[in-house]
Amino acid sequence: MKKEQLIELGIDEEIAKKVMDLNGADIQRESAKIKVAEDARDALQGQFDTATDALKAFEGIDPANIKVELEKAQTALKDAKDEHAAELARRDSRTETEKLLSGHAFINDITRDFYVGEIEKALDDKVNKGKSRQDIFDALTKSEDGTQKPGIFTNPNQVLDLPPSGPGGAPTANPWEKEHWNMAEQAKIYKEDREKARLLASDAGFSF
Repeated sequence: MKKEQLIELGIDEEIAKKVMDLNGADIQRESAKIKVAEDARDALQGQFDTATDALKAFEGIDPANIKVELEKAQTALKDAKDEHAAELARRDSRTETEKLLSGHAFINDITRDFYVGEIEKALDDKVNKGKSRQDIFDALTKSEDGTQKPGIFTNPNQVLDLPPSGPGGAPTANPWEKEHWNMAEQAKIYKEDREKARLLASDAGFSF
């Protein structure tokens, strides 16, 4: 109802104005209540939808097995976290080894990468507990008398002890075998024929 309608009914204009003001205040008050109710309804609907989605994850699972499934999920999560941590540790360890070897002039990248891998494997071996990377590296690259093994580092004055060669310069000995170990010959074969290098290394117990 409008103020003019109240005046037409014989109500004083001032009183009609107050009546309309009161009516407007009532309408605003009720509208606010409705808004609060609607917000509460929407919040409950949101909670209901969230609960429904959560329950869908358990569809097809026997209630008696829910605890078991939760334990499996927690175990899988822990295993994933542990594996991630282990991977980060391996990466950091390899970075330290590469830093140690960065000051050495290897004959090629294959040789350097080989010794990085060998040091990492040795660090994981319990028999080397307490040994430093340098200790392991020295044991790998030096002879029993402390002299440097040939075929590892660049040295223009070094005469390499290569295995005897057959026709066409092909080695008659496997340079991956312990008694004929020679990194320079390995690199040469790898450069010329990777498949042959892979087979020779495999015969000697190595893989790449």
